[in-house]
Amino acid sequence: ASMAHRARIDRLLIPFGQRQQGNARAASHELLVHGGFISQSSSGIYSLLPLALRSLGKITNVIRQELNAIGGLECSLPLLLEKGLWQRSNRWDTAGEEMFRVKDRKDVEFCLAPTHEESITDLIQRRTSTYRDLPLYMYQIDRKFRDEFRPRYGLVRCREFIMKDMYTFDTSEKNALATYDTVMQAYERIFSRLGVSVARVEADTGMMGGSLSHEFHIRSSIGEDSLLHCKTCNSAVNVEKEDRKYSVCMQNLLCNLLPAPPTPHLHNLHILSTQKTSELPCLPLTISLGF
Repeated sequence: ASMAHRARIDRLLIPFGQRQQGNARAASHELLVHGGFISQSSSGIYSLLPLALRSLGKITNVIRQELNAIGGLECSLPLLLEKGLWQRSNRWDTAGEEMFRVKDRKDVEFCLAPTHEESITDLIQRRTSTYRDLPLYMYQIDRKFRDEFRPRYGLVRCREFIMKDMYTFDTSEKNALATYDTVMQAYERIFSRLGVSVARVEADTGMMGGSLSHEFHIRSSIGEDSLLHCKTCNSAVNVEKEDRKYSVCMQNLLCNLLPAPPTPHLHNLHILSTQKTSELPCLPLTISLGF
């Protein structure tokens, strides 16, 4: 058994000792390159080598188990999306420069999928005929593309990446909110099983739109988001959230979430009230909830 295991290791592509071109600036980036997990193809684009895929497979198995447990149905949507679908949602012109746009030989415009709200909504609209077909909880774990102006930190901020996105369809707003809580709890179980400590915060819905959104953040020395946090109820909000003036805590206390001072760090509400700051940067995860 020992010799067989050694033979398998010998046959793996594990280019130990590589050095990242330029300044990696993130320990995780340097370790992934040096340990033979990833190899840079071009700016913001990486090849995932055998060790990375083995690790990724273990992570996605946990995600699938938890999402399937709440009734999630896995699918795979096209990565090449036609312009007309995005025009129907009025997002073709508002998506900004981060969207990769291409034309085929017939001069038809497409984009490389940055997200799939349009695609999955069109699919469910065409393939369901009655409310009895609902609820549906569709998810995928697949590649996405965003033309980052300044890719950095390795797999944290890149131009081609793997994302888990879930889209739920319910018969009423009440049921949709109940589903929202169910999925939120599933995400928290995923992070718990992976041993990742996260902060759940209210967030701006951003490009995805909608009226309700939460993000999960990891505290990190290379974090770029700023959060406001309430010691009383442990609730938090991303300072990018436009309607961040007030938030009701779990103890039914009204927390006055004032805009943060102009510093790229996380601030505690108690500290803010004394006009002092505490440096605690946060790193956003791509997993988020939103309607």
